[in-house]
Amino acid sequence: MNMDHLSGDAGDAGEDCPETRQAGIEEGQRSPRCESGYRSDFLLTADQLSSMDANIKLDTSKLITTIPANSTPVVLVSLGSFSPVTYMHLRLMEDARDHLNQDKEHFVIGGFLSPTHAKYNKKTNVAMHHRINMCRLGVQDSPWLCVDPWECAQDTWTRTAHVLRNRFTTALRDVAVNVGLNAPATGLIKVIMICGGDLLKSFSMICDNGEPLWAFEDQKIILRDHGVICIQRKGTDIAPVLDEWDILRQNKANVIIVEPAVENSISSTRIRTLLAEGRSVKYLLPDPVISYLERYRLIQTPAWGTSSPNILDIRRQPLDFTVRPFT
Repeated sequence: MNMDHLSGDAGDAGEDCPETRQAGIEEGQRSPRCESGYRSDFLLTADQLSSMDANIKLDTSKLITTIPANSTPVVLVSLGSFSPVTYMHLRLMEDARDHLNQDKEHFVIGGFLSPTHAKYNKKTNVAMHHRINMCRLGVQDSPWLCVDPWECAQDTWTRTAHVLRNRFTTALRDVAVNVGLNAPATGLIKVIMICGGDLLKSFSMICDNGEPLWAFEDQKIILRDHGVICIQRKGTDIAPVLDEWDILRQNKANVIIVEPAVENSISSTRIRTLLAEGRSVKYLLPDPVISYLERYRLIQTPAWGTSSPNILDIRRQPLDFTVRPFT
């Protein structure tokens, strides 16, 4: 099961290049990108996505490889629709990273947005390649966030627990990290999922057919083997939820509740509503994402339920799809 309908919601592997193989990276520093930036297929077409290898290599080029002593390297993962990606999605990742880095026990070495497959059958999801592209444009200037197209490269929708374990934990198992003055070691990275309070509450839900909404085994994989960072919305108290269900109570230590630094109620649903009303979404989405929406006329797609043309406030501005290299 994916968390798209509950949570409010790296690119594919780049070519190996000399710049990413340098040694002696200092503490807290990431592996740099190639000087040429992303490959020419940074923006995917539908055909390119459909022909993508289902076993595509995870892009680890932004991961920090040296961290402070006595800390656990963490990779944050946000799974969702991202239709479209908003500043809220990105701020949640920043808030989670700040919280973990300040507790002195963890050190976030990277983060990934993982757009869900079309066969999750959420009606408001535009085509997969568009959602991947918007996410890539949204994080292109981030020194630590990437987009992983693996879910969309599969033949069908993949359960959340499977994505965390069989994709991210497996792909990161052989990534070596220096902890303090210790020699590089593999198998140290902990994958933690970002979620909202609604997702935690859903663990106890029973469907109309009497079956649990979440398979018990999946709950164990998510909570026991990985853990979650739950972003608490203003006016809500998630802590009592942890005592209402055995699996949550047993894994309470793996549920980290984070108060956002700035209250943020931006949602993809609200963005789609504003677009349908012909109102501005400036400063709610990254500018390259807004340009992408206009260029590919996503506001006119059936998934977003509007046929009104030329409703973005940037329509008189030139579209800039320059992908800047990381330095």
